[in-house]
Amino acid sequence: MRKLLLISVVLILFINVPMVNGQDFEPYELDFMIYGDGLVKVDYFLETDPTLLRVGVPVFGSHIDGILILDQDGLPLDSEINGTDLVIDTIGSTSVILSYRTPSLTAKNGVVWSFNVSAPIEARIILPFGATIFDLSNIPNDIGSVEEREYVTLDAGNLSVSYVIGLTSIRDLAYDDIGDADEVLKSIEAQGIIISDAKSYLRDSEDAFLLGEYTRARDLAGLARDKALEIVMEEQSASSALDQARNAVDQAQTEERTKGLDELRDKLQAAQTSYNEGKYSQAEVEASDVYQEAFTLKKPLDMTPYIAIVAIIIIGVGIYVYFTRFREEKPSISEEKTVRESVIVDVEAIFVEHNDLKVGDMGFIRFLAQNGGQAYMYEVRRRLDLPRSTAWRMMQRLVELEIIEEQKVGNQSLVKILEGYLKE
Repeated sequence: MRKLLLISVVLILFINVPMVNGQDFEPYELDFMIYGDGLVKVDYFLETDPTLLRVGVPVFGSHIDGILILDQDGLPLDSEINGTDLVIDTIGSTSVILSYRTPSLTAKNGVVWSFNVSAPIEARIILPFGATIFDLSNIPNDIGSVEEREYVTLDAGNLSVSYVIGLTSIRDLAYDDIGDADEVLKSIEAQGIIISDAKSYLRDSEDAFLLGEYTRARDLAGLARDKALEIVMEEQSASSALDQARNAVDQAQTEERTKGLDELRDKLQAAQTSYNEGKYSQAEVEASDVYQEAFTLKKPLDMTPYIAIVAIIIIGVGIYVYFTRFREEKPSISEEKTVRESVIVDVEAIFVEHNDLKVGDMGFIRFLAQNGGQAYMYEVRRRLDLPRSTAWRMMQRLVELEIIEEQKVGNQSLVKILEGYLKE
């Protein structure tokens, strides 16, 4: 909710602020931790402008994975890769901690390894266990050790470190992987996110390490880290879905559409319970159903006007019978017929044919169905409370699945359910 409020304020006060500006962040700390197999973990600390919606940060390395981005409160931030930049949704953030891994900063020639990077600020380079420096691009500002690893600190610029290491055992690599996974899991768990499945993988990894099954230990450590990051994304989606559901229920209450509202509140509480138990995917589905149902609620039927009408009719009939002495007359009837064509979308057929649709995609389709099979994209974004980029990606995905089509009407995008899913 804090993010949504800040976004609304910034859109009003700073409507002409660029969406992404690569110069609107200030790096203040940069670490490169090199592992024995050449993999490098990057930890990048940035100060950001809280009024900006998004910031593009150049990445180190041509290929990165295991991305984890936290704001100053330790809350995860969304991001996407755009060329050589990592575009981060930083609205309201004053600082960002960016962590990822890349294999593309090191190379090996014989027994000599080389690490090369262009650093915008002073950088600390932490070498693998048992590494010996062979050559440096410039004189270091500092030399020391951390967690039994040697490190050097070099000024900003094109940095190069050559080093040699003894035969790195698979045991050392497994030890590194377990430590890295443990660090990520502790950071996520500190935010109150339940990561039981990821912790189970980590425990299995540690058990495999103690049994000497080092390759299996490395695989399980990687699974633990990946599962933890996956759960973070599930938690974010579930939290957003719950917020939307609460707002929709509150709106129904405000508009006095209370018929069936108590039952819907029970469903919302069930979704919250699933979330509290760490069942984030289930909570998202349940909350999305509440959100959709909230818009179908009706006001309770007030019978008072109908009772009054019936009473007037009865009195009128009595008067008529009294004065006509039960004489039958044929009334003059004129009818005005209004023909209105309605479009019905076969939502069930879509969901059966595409049984791997995401919850957000299903909400998109349901809204179009409720709107006669078509709507403008700005209507979809407003109804589903989606960022422009998220709504655009969702539309493209449904177009590629041949569920909807896009038409340009002036400067607007009109999306329609394909005729094959319409019923007469």
